[in-house]
Amino acid sequence: MPLIASAQMNSSDSKPAVNASMHSNAIAENKDMAINKSMEGMQQKLSSMSMSGNTDHDFAMIMKEHHQGAIDMAEVELKQGKDPQLQKMASKIIAAQKKEMAEFDTWLKKHEANMSSSQPGK
Repeated sequence: MPLIASAQMNSSDSKPAVNASMHSNAIAENKDMAINKSMEGMQQKLSSMSMSGNTDHDFAMIMKEHHQGAIDMAEVELKQGKDPQLQKMASKIIAAQKKEMAEFDTWLKKHEANMSSSQPGK
């Protein structure tokens, strides 16, 4: 009999039900840990980035990191997720984000020599 079912059968002692609930929460937290780590990693990288003052350059750099975070989360979905629709979406997200990251890389390489502290478009 599963731990949760056997613990809930003994209603005279609430402690096993609490332990079963804690066990269930711990399992859920471990499954979510990978996606939380990917989000935390993206947030740390974004918050530690130095801005150049050039809006175009900064946008490209921030979006590359943001897209990498989306890829990391989508990979967790592919490894741990169960829903076929979300699995398909995760695969599409990875392909689209990688394509856009390559576009940002191309733009950054092209404009690296011309980068200045001016902010075109403002």
